[in-house]
Amino acid sequence: MKQVILFIIISITLLIPCEAQKKIKNVVRKSTNSSVYRVGKIKQEQPSVYVTFENYGKYTWDKTQQTYDIAWFRLHNNFSGNISFCYYDTSVSATGKIGVHYEIEKSPNNSDSTTRNNEDIPRGFTTFDFCDAYTLKSGKTFLFGIIQNHLIEDTRIKIQIYYPWEDKLDYGTVKEPQHYIYFYVRDLPTRK
Repeated sequence: MKQVILFIIISITLLIPCEAQKKIKNVVRKSTNSSVYRVGKIKQEQPSVYVTFENYGKYTWDKTQQTYDIAWFRLHNNFSGNISFCYYDTSVSATGKIGVHYEIEKSPNNSDSTTRNNEDIPRGFTTFDFCDAYTLKSGKTFLFGIIQNHLIEDTRIKIQIYYPWEDKLDYGTVKEPQHYIYFYVRDLPTRK
């Protein structure tokens, strides 16, 4: 009888790890077929997420009837999964479209002789403790505008993005890693 009980205990001990390994293999197999877990770039020659300049334009805001000079940009999601970013709606947009929350900051390690104090740099259109999250699908782009007078020399545009595996309720705190996309004003074509 002791031998039978000992045999059952040993069998169970050996069987449980085998079942656990099968479950792990199934999860890994599923995750490699899922766009959420498959990590990589669509176009290998491009960054996973990046911003390009589109053109300059003008827009008259209905709320104030004021005309603004706008620089139009495109946020590209070259990542194999979705990304999210904070956006604002057209009710507060001087561009007539929903927009990306962004910051303007001094370019680091700028070798130009002209340097600015941080007080001279426009703040941008920043978020506070919360924001509405826009999900940009894999391979898609998002057109947004920035008022041209925010784009001054020796600065860069800073946009925070979020990946799908991060806690969506934690956008305003520092529990999750922070991811930023930059566009340097020095890379803009000459304004016409």
